[in-house]
Amino acid sequence: RYWLPARMQIVIEDKMPVIMIAPNEKAKPAAFFVEDGTLLSADLLPKNEKLYPLKVITVGEQDNFVKWNKDKINFFLELAEKARQYSGEEVEYIDYRQPHNIFIKIKSVLIDLGEPDAKAYTRLKSIKTVLENLDKVDKKIEYVDLRWEVTKYIKIKGKGQQNNESNNNTTEHEIG
Repeated sequence: RYWLPARMQIVIEDKMPVIMIAPNEKAKPAAFFVEDGTLLSADLLPKNEKLYPLKVITVGEQDNFVKWNKDKINFFLELAEKARQYSGEEVEYIDYRQPHNIFIKIKSVLIDLGEPDAKAYTRLKSIKTVLENLDKVDKKIEYVDLRWEVTKYIKIKGKGQQNNESNNNTTEHEIG
């Protein structure tokens, strides 16, 4: 004779999404990570898009997001927080399609951060100074180049050259 339990206990855990993965800027997310590093299908994302977390764009060819661990997720969260803190603007997305050259999109401009190394946060600190000088550029900006620590460039759309502010030349602008 077998005795069945008199009651059944159902445990429901509510997990908050922290990073969503998409193949490009406009595409709907394919998957998302929750706080503990668990990868879930995008079907489980909240219906309200205002609750959507940070978008990381990756195609997974060079660095497969399925294999990301909690440290990698924390890196993106910290990078987004530093970008928000230093720029004063919300991060729209982080472009990680080329893992050795990260782009961060904030409201006003696209930032080319370059290599995700130990000095990435130091290079990102200079974004405030660069943003303060953007009003001096009267052309459409493609991105702000923060790949180097000493020199910061503003890439003008449609031009093969950059703007060099220190030389007061209207075709090249170097900030910092």
